[in-house]
Amino acid sequence: MQTCRMPVVNRLKEFLTEKGISVYRFRLDLDMSQTTAYKLVNNPKQIPSGEVLGKICDYYSVPVQKIIEWIPPLDNEKASELTEEN
Repeated sequence: MQTCRMPVVNRLKEFLTEKGISVYRFRLDLDMSQTTAYKLVNNPKQIPSGEVLGKICDYYSVPVQKIIEWIPPLDNEKASELTEEN
């Protein structure tokens, strides 16, 4: 059994999908580069910096927990599923 060493994942893709926000709209809203926006949305292992996380939460008026999810160490299967999806 392989252990996962990723205690948190970014849930930005799920958040944007739930809100009906495209990656293009997201990057325009937050004035970020196309590369950064797509990396954040398409890679759950890509954790936004504190500054970017603050911008996301402020702009969309959401708590950090909507964007970043802590994965308990015993829940490695869930973390593996998240990384395999992308």
